[in-house]
Amino acid sequence: MKHSIVALGALFLAGCQTTAPAPAPTPSAQGVVAPSTEVPSSYAAFSGVWTGSWDVAEAPPLDGNIAVQTISPNGHVTALYAVGDAARGQFNAHSITVAGEIKGRTLTLEPFRNGARASYTLLPDGTLQGRYVRDGTVTPGRFEKAENKAQ
Repeated sequence: MKHSIVALGALFLAGCQTTAPAPAPTPSAQGVVAPSTEVPSSYAAFSGVWTGSWDVAEAPPLDGNIAVQTISPNGHVTALYAVGDAARGQFNAHSITVAGEIKGRTLTLEPFRNGARASYTLLPDGTLQGRYVRDGTVTPGRFEKAENKAQ
């Protein structure tokens, strides 16, 4: 009987083990189209694959990526937005195609299906300061160009 209880306890604990959250899918640089010479350099600076994370309150950072694939001369953007598994199990790692617009030094994506908005401000050091807003809650993030991380 004693061994049965220990075995049941071990089986229960094995079932409670969790795996590490899946990271955000890494967008391919192959989908990125170099901006034309008509695109202002301040807009063209957003082009490429950016990797980083969102600083979720009371949870581990949420892995995130964005690939800014196309930029028009007037600042319209197409991008691939990706996030990893949420620590609280609200969603799994995924990516979606999004549209957005650059105004000044900030790229703002169209609202997501859940009503949230994400924006990215290009900082003087060449990184993006992310801002994800949903239901009044603001989640900051920090992103670097993927090719800069490889150096």
